[in-house]
Amino acid sequence: MKKYVILAGAPRSGKSTLAGLLCKKYGYQHISMDSVLAAIENVFKETNIDTNNETIDNTKFISSKLGLFIKQMINSGEYAEQDYGVVIDVCQLLPEDFAKNISTDNCDIYYFGTSNITKEERLKLLREFDTKKDYTYYESDDDMLKKCEYIVNLSNYIKLSCSNYGIRYFDTTYDRQSIFNNFLNNFPYRFKLEDIKTPQDILMYMNDNFKYGWLDNNNEQHIGNLKEFRRLYRTSTIEETLKYKIGTCLEQTFLMHILLDRLNIKNKMFCTRIYEGENFNNLDEEEHMHAFLLYYLDGKVYNLEHPNWEKMGIREYNSEEEAIKIINKYYVDMAKGKSRPVTQFFDVPANLSFKEFNLYINSFDEYLKKSLC
Repeated sequence: MKKYVILAGAPRSGKSTLAGLLCKKYGYQHISMDSVLAAIENVFKETNIDTNNETIDNTKFISSKLGLFIKQMINSGEYAEQDYGVVIDVCQLLPEDFAKNISTDNCDIYYFGTSNITKEERLKLLREFDTKKDYTYYESDDDMLKKCEYIVNLSNYIKLSCSNYGIRYFDTTYDRQSIFNNFLNNFPYRFKLEDIKTPQDILMYMNDNFKYGWLDNNNEQHIGNLKEFRRLYRTSTIEETLKYKIGTCLEQTFLMHILLDRLNIKNKMFCTRIYEGENFNNLDEEEHMHAFLLYYLDGKVYNLEHPNWEKMGIREYNSEEEAIKIINKYYVDMAKGKSRPVTQFFDVPANLSFKEFNLYINSFDEYLKKSLC
């Protein structure tokens, strides 16, 4: 199990209750971000955090701050040497800010909400389960109807966003206890190859199972760093990728390509890089290459990104040309404006050094030049 577990989602969807059950069963420590956020709101007025403003736009504002805040909590290392793990329950952290800020290497996240229901139905259900321990017990029906509208709208927003980022979403509108029991019995969730039915499933499978890493010439594993990459890297076989559950953008993109092929979904692999010719020998430079994948479904173009966890997710574009232009601009900007050709490739041959793979990509440029003559 991973060191950190985040239970996020709409108010009154069962996050705190489930956090208590997880702690009891698995020995986790519980952090309520509602309490932390209330303290920040009341003491540090300059943050402009207002949890009483229950709108999607305000939740997005708070989420942009919370993503960074929780990232720093995790990266502080305060819990690293403890035997126990940590459960964080939080309302205002949205999937896009989790994906942007927090690595899944040591943190799992699960979202909860009450979607596909009217605000009136939500109010009726809330009143059925209200107790004197709940703050909503003391609110009027008129006030709670406004809150229920926010809860339903936020749940629907989160559900859609979870689909785009390959994150699990649980609807706890009905039969909540059964959902909790199933969650506890199957925790921690891990998507399997045989479960994959959609591109969203592929992203969830990658999130659950794969880390950014690589094998070197001596079959040593390197996780989350690129030290000596150009000197020691070799491309892995698909069998090695599945066995060790690690891969650079090359191995991960190739695996997603194979999985989309299995679903009979048209897709293409591309490589953006700072061009280096046949005779380059600068092995001390940082890596200048990124592989990415586009897939084509129902007349639309999508980018399925996992290895770059800051851009992880599924994004829709109007055309292949638009997708390549926008994706490449991100890496051009990272390279401080240096031009980066984009080349389509069709395979990741095993056991190539970085230099050999670079020449392999260059060969497609030459092929395209000849085919256009």
